Amino acid sequence: MATAPSQEQTLDETVATPDESPYKRQRKASEANLKALLIRDFARDKGTADSALEKFHFERHNAYSMACDMLKAGNLINRGESPSGLKAMEIPQDFYDKFGWELFHLQVRPSRLYFERSCYPKLFDAFMEMWRKNNAEKIILTGNAGIGKSWFQVYFLKRLLQMTPEARSDIGFMPRFILRQYKTKFILIDLATSGAWKMVHATPNVDMYGEVEDFLAAFNNMFYMFEPEQDQSIIPLNQAATPAFSSISPNPKRLKGYKKQASPLTFVYTPNWSYGDLNLVLKLEDSGQDFDFESQYHKFGGIIRRTLEYSKRTQKEYTDELEERIQSVDIKVIRSMHLGLDDSSNAQLENNISGYICAYHDIPECGHDAFSKHDLIMTSDFARIMVREKLSLTNPKEHGRQLLECLAQKAQDTTGMDLEVSAVHLLSLGPKTVRWDYNAVGYSSPAIPVPIKLGHRKMEINRSDDAFDQGKVNYPTNPVFGLVDFLIFLDGTWWGFQTTWQRNHPFKLRTLQTFRNKIGADETTVVNILYVLPTTEKMNAYTKRAKVEFLDKGENLLEPIKENTREVLSAEKVRSMWENTNIFVSYPAAKDWRNALETWISG
Repeated sequence: MATAPSQEQTLDETVATPDESPYKRQRKASEANLKALLIRDFARDKGTADSALEKFHFERHNAYSMACDMLKAGNLINRGESPSGLKAMEIPQDFYDKFGWELFHLQVRPSRLYFERSCYPKLFDAFMEMWRKNNAEKIILTGNAGIGKSWFQVYFLKRLLQMTPEARSDIGFMPRFILRQYKTKFILIDLATSGAWKMVHATPNVDMYGEVEDFLAAFNNMFYMFEPEQDQSIIPLNQAATPAFSSISPNPKRLKGYKKQASPLTFVYTPNWSYGDLNLVLKLEDSGQDFDFESQYHKFGGIIRRTLEYSKRTQKEYTDELEERIQSVDIKVIRSMHLGLDDSSNAQLENNISGYICAYHDIPECGHDAFSKHDLIMTSDFARIMVREKLSLTNPKEHGRQLLECLAQKAQDTTGMDLEVSAVHLLSLGPKTVRWDYNAVGYSSPAIPVPIKLGHRKMEINRSDDAFDQGKVNYPTNPVFGLVDFLIFLDGTWWGFQTTWQRNHPFKLRTLQTFRNKIGADETTVVNILYVLPTTEKMNAYTKRAKVEFLDKGENLLEPIKENTREVLSAEKVRSMWENTNIFVSYPAAKDWRNALETWISG
């Protein structure tokens, strides 16, 4: 009597049946062995499991199995890596010629390159940590269309396939099988053998959804992945005890029902691409076409799908759509936006900006909330400039009222103008009306005297065009300082204010040097940089950081600043400049934004 295979046995042994073709015998044997393994080792209840399996055929998917083998063996070819950790991976020519890359339903770049973003390892670790805490967690990876969510699915599958039994044991919940859904198709993957089977209902033309959920419920050690591609009518399956990961562009209609059903449910946000990583992609692809990267980046920012579009026709289509959406969107839509970046509704483009105008921006720092908190920002400089005109309210106090709405989580300050305008006008009231507190960064006990108040006047708050004038108030205009939004020059000391909603707002040493040059402050002059933050949580997080953590990654205080190959600031002067730059976190007294805003608005 034949025995079912053990967990580490391959699942395509054949059983001789004289009246059937070898291929059909092999397929049936593979299916029989798979079902036997599922019943013997993973069924929660044998009767329920038998009933669930009777409804499906499992057709061995040899091409998909080969692709899983390729991922497990790490046979993608590394073609380059950026300083931030972006990896460019090329699909082997023989595999690409035979199968393309449609097995994973993944669009690669024209060069056959697939990119593993520098945030993927931390994103994977964040997922694992969530499932350690609750192995039934449902995770939705969201973010703008064309940001790299589908690529992460392949990276995620590769990491699971490459995990050793010891690593799986350490996680504690790691499944043996993955059920991956693409649109309405289902592939069952065995992580131990890299085998893959297409899941087909035994009765043709039957809606499988409810019965696939029953299948997941019948077995332990199952994991569910969902990739809808562009189909917005499909939502993920929801099986209470099964851990799940779905990559979905934000669409309130699609997610509304799922959010009600799925519990526990966590949203995780994909950050935009950096300029440097997009530039590396461009160089590696070497399209040979006349391509203005700077212009494209100005229009579309860190959205790879549109920024690195080579086709002149498609570039024009994207640009036309961007301009149309900017003209059609109104203040109400932008301020009320939350998960509406990809809504395809045509009803006055309500909540419909499709990632052309706004983007999720999450700094993937280590910690319990990595990727789980988001800020909404403009996708690009072009979008920021165009939309800024719509959000530039005639009366500054209107920005104050909007900021109160934002603090109550009833609106979004997408451009940052509500915070910026409110901060500069609150400061202009003078310390007798609204007192501001300042905490020095990077000191256990502040070695720098922290002023209780600044005895400034409105005319000492500056925002400048090309000609800097200490006595000129030029507000509101686009900031040109680069590093800060506005300045106070008081008793021979510079105080530069940077308003931000972000959890991290680093800068480059070159930016600091350019800023100092503009205001005429050499490396020996003390300059104070003050971060103005709207919530106590963010204030506390900024204050606890070391001073050097406010610099961009890769910045080196031991090296000179160069322009091309020419040294513009020696290493010694770089250190002096840094030592004479103090960083503070600044806020209304007692961190009470609401009281300060109401005092200003009612005055």
